[in-house]
Amino acid sequence: MLFIDQPIGAGFSETTDPSLWAANLVEAGIDFDKFLDTFLDDLFPTLRDRPIHIAGESFGGKYVPVYTSMTRHKVDSVILVNALVNMPQTVLGLYDHFCVPFPTANEEASPRRFNASSCTLMAEGYSQCDKFSRICDSTYDSDICFTAFEKCMPLYELFFVEVAPGGRHPYDDRLTCDEPPMCGKLGMEPVSKYLNKGAVQNTLGFKETFDFRPVNMELNAKWSTQPDVWVPSTREIAELLDSKHTRVLVVNGNNDIIVNTEGVLKTYDAMLWTGHTGFQAEEFKPWYFQDTSGENVRGGSFKANGNLTIVTVDEAGHMSPRDQPKAVAEVVRNWMDNADH
Repeated sequence: MLFIDQPIGAGFSETTDPSLWAANLVEAGIDFDKFLDTFLDDLFPTLRDRPIHIAGESFGGKYVPVYTSMTRHKVDSVILVNALVNMPQTVLGLYDHFCVPFPTANEEASPRRFNASSCTLMAEGYSQCDKFSRICDSTYDSDICFTAFEKCMPLYELFFVEVAPGGRHPYDDRLTCDEPPMCGKLGMEPVSKYLNKGAVQNTLGFKETFDFRPVNMELNAKWSTQPDVWVPSTREIAELLDSKHTRVLVVNGNNDIIVNTEGVLKTYDAMLWTGHTGFQAEEFKPWYFQDTSGENVRGGSFKANGNLTIVTVDEAGHMSPRDQPKAVAEVVRNWMDNADH
């Protein structure tokens, strides 16, 4: 397993020269492809013929499909975990997540559910968001896609006004902002602490102390101004399925809000590819895994058609592998071991 800090300027790939930063997804994709050349051809040629699976989380929904569609290397599959692929569809999913009835013992008392007035306001803005989302999908025009995001902002803001101390947690609907991990954060502090240990950095081969930061805020600010961040990556995923015959596994925690399962399902049900009709018609089925006691427990639900599979994970937020490590590990292991799903 290889962890790649990218684009250049992020994590251990950080540089003091900002001119070396990749300016956008395409530039970063070129860097990524060149990295694979060096890693597989120059450093570890014995790995060249091994299957390659590329996984990404969150904004990896843009990184992984774009880079994989650009690379000259054969990629056996991609794995997208709570991955942002289509922002407007994700915003539309907020309405389903908070307002569409779902089975609980006491629906109105559920901390996940919005009150009637908030749901009415979200419903009023839904059609405009949906309209421009469809135009964005059909044009792939960055200006139109940014306009779609603006049209969807009223729905987005109805949720984020409740993201405050004691209020809703954007990454997990089971938590409030005063519960760990802290509101607006993903619990990266232990990762930073570990990777900044001298012994760890010595083992990784660093000659001098390196100030590891999980997020380069300057690079993040620069990328947020780039037009391509507003454009969905659904066309690249469709190309992977249809032209490159690359298998695609989508894993999503059902308690995630920022990349909610409802919006993810909207995205893939609407995505046009040769297996579109069959995938849309598939019904979700439960899947099970063995817990630490050896008992079979329900992990969530899944549906698949052709090379596309979606797996939802119960009791998991935005960081679903952290929340349900055994369940997600079993899903990924089965995926890589079983070419027929």
